[in-house]
Amino acid sequence: MLQRCIYLKRPIRRYVNDLRDTFEQLMLIEREWQQAEVLLLFLLPFQRCTSGFESNNTTSEIDYVFFAYNTLYNHIDDVKDKLRSGSSLGELPYALFMLRDGHETRRGEAS
Repeated sequence: MLQRCIYLKRPIRRYVNDLRDTFEQLMLIEREWQQAEVLLLFLLPFQRCTSGFESNNTTSEIDYVFFAYNTLYNHIDDVKDKLRSGSSLGELPYALFMLRDGHETRRGEAS
């Protein structure tokens, strides 16, 4: 849902702007939109991992579970390091891609 919200950022802003009197408290500033994008970049690998486990019709083997656990744990460390250093999360190796309408596109294209 967060992914769709970020993808539909412009129409959401327009809608809230048009009904400013009613929805003024719901209007997000640019910094809040950026925080939502950071949150999405953090959560996306967890979503993909969960989807992978859910689509597995057979019992997951321990090596696959360990690989997923190790990958997600490293992801958490990478994000923590980037946030502590003040670096952009866009420097993470997988941050170039975000799912949009079921297709992977480079981040920043066709926003």
